[in-house]
Amino acid sequence: MFISRKLTPELLGQIAGAGFEGVELFCSRAHFDYTSRSEIQAMAQILAGHKLTLCSLHAPTSRDMGAMRESGTPLSVCEVERVRRIVAGATVEEAGFDKRTDAATMQRFHRAAIALVPELRNAKILEDWAGLRPGTPDALPVLGATGTPGYYVATGHFRDGILLGPITAQVMADVITGVAPEYDLAPFSAARFWAGTTHS
Repeated sequence: MFISRKLTPELLGQIAGAGFEGVELFCSRAHFDYTSRSEIQAMAQILAGHKLTLCSLHAPTSRDMGAMRESGTPLSVCEVERVRRIVAGATVEEAGFDKRTDAATMQRFHRAAIALVPELRNAKILEDWAGLRPGTPDALPVLGATGTPGYYVATGHFRDGILLGPITAQVMADVITGVAPEYDLAPFSAARFWAGTTHS
């Protein structure tokens, strides 16, 4: 479930009441001031009161300035495999299939993590890594049936896959089961990449 609302004790209570056991926060400071120690402590008490686990925190959500956003190095902090590790990241770069990391960038993440959680200055850096996000030339995903019967595609979401996962699942389930989707998928057809071209 994805909710874009200001984070309040009432909202967290509703989430817990719906049966969820954990939350993942993608927050601007308008939703939750992650730079305020008092707000962090208050949030910890609220989560504990509702028996909710904070699975991960991503803040700020963008380098861009604008409504509900603030500039800065985006930082993600999360628990991995339920061991005492902190993961900090990340950048978005056009690097093809090159998965090498940059030492200066890793140090920038380290400094940003310490600024958010000062206790991390004594932490040891265990590893760094880079992954690949599938994207498309026009920044739109590819969704729908293909020319091969029974073969469907849902890819190319780039960095928005986690956010568009629910609606993608809904429309693809409709397509696969023969139900007319609520949304027009024509703009997302793979055919847009070869429309108007000829093949010999």
